[in-house]
Amino acid sequence: MISNTYSQHESYSKNSPEGGGHHLPGGREGGEQHLPVLRHRGGQPPEPAEGAVVQGGRDAARDHREGDRVGGSDPKLLRHLLVPGGERRGVGEKSEEKELIVNYLPGQAYLTELDSPAIKGETSSLQCFVEEAGLPPASVYRWERDGELLATTSSENYTTDILRVNSKGNYSCAAVNEVGVGPKAYEYIPVYAPPTFIQDLPDIRGAARDAPFISFECRVECEPVCEILWTKDGERVTNSELFIVRNRIIPEDVLNNRFRSVTSTLQFNMTAWPGRRLERDRDRANYTCSSTPNMVGDGVSSSMLFLVEYPPEAMSLSDSIIQVHEGQVPPDVECAASSWPPSTYLWVRGNMVLARDDTLAFNNSVTREHDGKYVCIAENRHGKAQIEMKLEVLSPGSDVCQRHVPIFMKYISPDIFATTDEVECMQKRNRKNHTDAFCCQFCPIGIYLDADGERNSDTFKDYLRIPDFNFDGNE
Repeated sequence: MISNTYSQHESYSKNSPEGGGHHLPGGREGGEQHLPVLRHRGGQPPEPAEGAVVQGGRDAARDHREGDRVGGSDPKLLRHLLVPGGERRGVGEKSEEKELIVNYLPGQAYLTELDSPAIKGETSSLQCFVEEAGLPPASVYRWERDGELLATTSSENYTTDILRVNSKGNYSCAAVNEVGVGPKAYEYIPVYAPPTFIQDLPDIRGAARDAPFISFECRVECEPVCEILWTKDGERVTNSELFIVRNRIIPEDVLNNRFRSVTSTLQFNMTAWPGRRLERDRDRANYTCSSTPNMVGDGVSSSMLFLVEYPPEAMSLSDSIIQVHEGQVPPDVECAASSWPPSTYLWVRGNMVLARDDTLAFNNSVTREHDGKYVCIAENRHGKAQIEMKLEVLSPGSDVCQRHVPIFMKYISPDIFATTDEVECMQKRNRKNHTDAFCCQFCPIGIYLDADGERNSDTFKDYLRIPDFNFDGNE
């Protein structure tokens, strides 16, 4: 390795007896040949290394070596040194001493991965260390992967782009100066992927009772490759009389940026299933597909509720009876059914389709012509069911009857009341005090209750009326 023994230079121009002028590496400036006088600072001067550029002409290095062999800095032995004008100086005729700069390549590079291991979706930091920076010192570092240029940096550190499947490979780095590119360092850098679902399980999955083929599948990307396991209600499922488990490794897919992955299929063996068909309660279960961890990530899992499919049943409405006056807008009515797969809904009145979802919205005020029955139909591939809603449109001033939740009291005697949950109540506004009251009717006996469930006083006698029943305040 060439040490920086020669730190500066001057040279004479062959066409200038006065000499002088600095020159660029290679020894030429404006077509003139520069022939410097050498001065060695002591010790054994180095031989110019391969790749070194000796400033001052092609004979300068040779003359330097010859001068050293005959005595180095002894002025009496400098007779072999060329001087400006091409003449040779005689013994004792020493020229003005000049220094020679020898430029050389940077030294061997060493590549280090700073945040190993490299993981898909992240970046990685690399460092290029060079013991000898060269002369002039290296100011650029060249980075390659599999022989292709990635980047040039002004520092010894390099941060990769987001890592992908094709980011793995043979990385190299080298220091660069004006002489050229120094010796490269090589390092194979693999890229890993933690377990990640490519295909997980749905939240709910069902099958018909007589389905001949039932299977579930999940797929996990992981590098290094992981393993997939199945459980049913927390119990491990393996190949058995009732279940068949198949696993396979899928190669990496550079186009879709996927590392190797594992696909696992869990299949029901319906030929060995009890009765060769599913039962709704017996075969309802939670199934889980989970992976083992690998060196760069924890395992992943996905769970699913498996149901035996059935037609719509247990239908319900948010309101089964709605009473409004003409000119009012009825509230929306929601329809629901228990079924799997989920039902589609249809609201109809006679042959007219009013809505194609689970909510019937009137949107506009109604007239007596809207009075009547409205039907909600729920349907899936296994069957259908329906439920009716009654809309009662009253003329202005009519009493509005509804069902209510509060506790209702049944009249037994002047001092004895009993609770009941089968009460038809009429709600109306007290014309005098503007308070709500409830009128509960039992033929032929009835009582008045206020909004708090207390028996009414005579105050309400003239304002709340029940047909065919006279309340005198004592009964």
